[in-house]
Amino acid sequence: MTLYKVTLDFQDEDVTNEIFYVVKDAKISSLLPTLVGNQYKNFSGWYKNANGTGKWLSSSKVTSNITLYPGWNYNKQEVVFDLNYAGASKPTSEYRPLSLP
Repeated sequence: MTLYKVTLDFQDEDVTNEIFYVVKDAKISSLLPTLVGNQYKNFSGWYKNANGTGKWLSSSKVTSNITLYPGWNYNKQEVVFDLNYAGASKPTSEYRPLSLP
């Protein structure tokens, strides 16, 4: 029987990575935790690459040792630029994703 190591890398120095072992061709989606987001970001699933590419699908099978990374969708937040001095242009705003820890 062949066992493969699955590492969940939370990309957070305050959270210990999880490691477990599964047999070849195991489907592990039901074993993966759903992470809780916040007002700035929502959990979008587990990915094979730290940059958020290669989404792990429910049909995916473990065929080697792997590391999975959480993916996040960042909510757009309004940022208002007010220069706050006489003669300054009017405040402007933009909606953009914010990168937060």
